[in-house]
Amino acid sequence: MRLPFTESIGATLVTHGEGASLVTLQVGDSHRNAHGAVHGGVLFTLADTGMGAALYSLLAPGETGATIDAHITFLRPVRGSTIECRSHCLRQGRAVAMLEAELTAAGEVVAKASATFAVRVPRAP
Repeated sequence: MRLPFTESIGATLVTHGEGASLVTLQVGDSHRNAHGAVHGGVLFTLADTGMGAALYSLLAPGETGATIDAHITFLRPVRGSTIECRSHCLRQGRAVAMLEAELTAAGEVVAKASATFAVRVPRAP
């Protein structure tokens, strides 16, 4: 699975399959906000990417998914280290799927996210 935007920030989709995924990022200076912590948008990108990858591992050929609602709770600032985002699918229906993600750095949970995705089935010609 190629993820151009995710790759552009240096993140890596390590694994995805069976409704789960792992995305990692080695923190660099370009990921920091004005206070020296990792920018919240970086963490959100990892969560959205991870949840999307987990969902795509369950979709049938031709089906697509799109985030329609997402929420993230930041639990502590990330100052350095590698960030890991583990995501999994809670439920996949015909038209909607719900997923969760947990982000960790240096063994600590730094954020939790959840999202609802639309599942789109290709139309017959």
